[in-house]
Amino acid sequence: MRVIDWSALMAEASPGPEALTALVQRLIAGGELRSGDRLPSERDLAEMLGASRALVREAIHELELKGIVDRRPGRGTRITEPQNAGRLLGALSESRRGLLEMQDLRAALEPSIAARAADRATPADLLNLERVIEESRGALTPARSAELDERFHAAVARATQNPLLTAVVETTAEWIADVRRESHRTAAGRRHSLTGHQKILAAVRAHDSAAAAAAMSDHLDMVSALVGTHERDTSG
Repeated sequence: MRVIDWSALMAEASPGPEALTALVQRLIAGGELRSGDRLPSERDLAEMLGASRALVREAIHELELKGIVDRRPGRGTRITEPQNAGRLLGALSESRRGLLEMQDLRAALEPSIAARAADRATPADLLNLERVIEESRGALTPARSAELDERFHAAVARATQNPLLTAVVETTAEWIADVRRESHRTAAGRRHSLTGHQKILAAVRAHDSAAAAAAMSDHLDMVSALVGTHERDTSG
């Protein structure tokens, strides 16, 4: 793979995640990106493009939904086999499709909810979040850890002072129960969850809406990586 000047190529395109998505597809079609090639990290790509990490994350997520790239912890984001490129959700396995759909829903909702929580959280809201995190420390069973994870995300939603957003998070908790249980199955998964929650709380406490949204996005990306890795391992 030749060295790609991402900034020069993106300068020719209109801004937005769809431009980066189209660029990656064009590079694949032209043979400049091949199966197994790794894309730069989100942070590096954002710097090269002069774009936000949120834009890059959205574009990569769309590429993953289409089956054009594959993301795994420790391996990065790589171009898939040619026969997989361009697949939509309907062509994926039922379990993989369900994972991507649920995490796509969360990615669309929860970062914005975290941002609103940072703007509107009261001292009582912060105390509730701190209490959940304190209970999450130490050696917990997977079931208890998953329960506290659900409580934390509900508490973030309540901090928006919008009962409709709280109802949305409480409703989706039923839909993502399997994802939540799987992400808390291992001790490593439980540690990642706690670390993610601590970063979200720090941003909410600082009333930094942009940092809260970014921390929530990073947290959800880690959940997707943890669950996605296990799904591939058990189906392979």
